[in-house]
Amino acid sequence: MRTGKGKKDPASAKKKSGVSRTSFKLALLHRLVRSLTKIRVSNKAIIGLAVALEYIICEMIEAAKLICDEEGRKKILTKHLYLAIRKDEELNVFTKHWVLKDGGVYPGSSFEQKQKNDKYKAPAPEL
Repeated sequence: MRTGKGKKDPASAKKKSGVSRTSFKLALLHRLVRSLTKIRVSNKAIIGLAVALEYIICEMIEAAKLICDEEGRKKILTKHLYLAIRKDEELNVFTKHWVLKDGGVYPGSSFEQKQKNDKYKAPAPEL
């Protein structure tokens, strides 16, 4: 709908922040990225970063929820997040060097490797 005399329709004038529906506060994320990189960052780049972070977090929570359902639990613990990250191939590569407090140990990782290595080693000679 036109208002006449070249003025814009007030209904079409929308804020840029209204376009993005992310869970993160864009201003806080913008300030954080700007302080870490010490360079200028566009608003569209911040929106893209927020969407990517939200997607990664949703993937982690969804996988942890499936593990809780397998165990019959109703509460997601750090252990469930750790197991979910280690079971997912992409998340495992992305978070390979992360340490989660109270995450525990991924079952069957180092203990089974030690047993396999010990099994194939020649026994030490007895004196």
